[in-house]
Amino acid sequence: MFLRRIHHSFAVLALLAFGSLSASPAFAGAITVVGGVITNGTSTLQAVSGTAPNGRTWESYVTGTVPVAYFDLGTGSLMFDPKGISINIVSFLYGTTAVTGATPGPFVYTTGSGINSISNSSTERTWPAGTYAVPPTTFMARIGASVSLTNGNTLSTSGGNTASTDGTFNVPWSFGAVAPSLINSQATLYSNVAGQGFRSVTSAGNLLGYGNGIGMFLYTPYAAPFGPGATTSYSVLVPVQAVPEPATLAMAGIGAAALLARHARRRRDASAIAPATAA
Repeated sequence: MFLRRIHHSFAVLALLAFGSLSASPAFAGAITVVGGVITNGTSTLQAVSGTAPNGRTWESYVTGTVPVAYFDLGTGSLMFDPKGISINIVSFLYGTTAVTGATPGPFVYTTGSGINSISNSSTERTWPAGTYAVPPTTFMARIGASVSLTNGNTLSTSGGNTASTDGTFNVPWSFGAVAPSLINSQATLYSNVAGQGFRSVTSAGNLLGYGNGIGMFLYTPYAAPFGPGATTSYSVLVPVQAVPEPATLAMAGIGAAALLARHARRRRDASAIAPATAA
């Protein structure tokens, strides 16, 4: 009973300490990723602790060199990190790989859909500023875009709301809170149940260990120097959360120590007044 109470108390403290993680504001725009720490607007994020089913730590994907995506469990924000590689196409599917405009899904676009989802120098929207080959796909179960169908490198490199240094998609970017219904639903992100989970075609392989294509997305780099021609690739979605403030963690530690002391005192008091057992 004592251990059960202690466990419950620590659970309460954990909720108090990390309850503010979901309060970080959603943000669409360029982000920075340095040393495993993601800065998304005014929020500082990190990979969740632990490993994927394949045994690899989530943090190692953030610090690696292969393009990856991040999902903020606190806000429902989806982010793409090209790791400095010049990207032409990026596409996320949810629940199925046979997506149409009528397929149900979690994605919402509060700043506009299609061509109206592209940012300009003064307004942050889902996609970074620039010119695209066709309007971005903004379906309920698919979000994707192709920068160019020729040799163009047409994303904006100056002004506000850019994700490019050379006209390609090569700077980390947040699409904003496009999936608020998936807040605090890490298991759902990697579900292989029909209608759930981020996924790509099964031929993409089983990179995370959840099953072929589960928790994955598609991207295509530019062929050198620019333009289509590079092989389509697949990478993984990494769950991230807000980095707790040091003061919050300190308060949680102090609270834990106080709870331990209180439980110990109660046990001593109970032992002192308990009736003696007959020999």
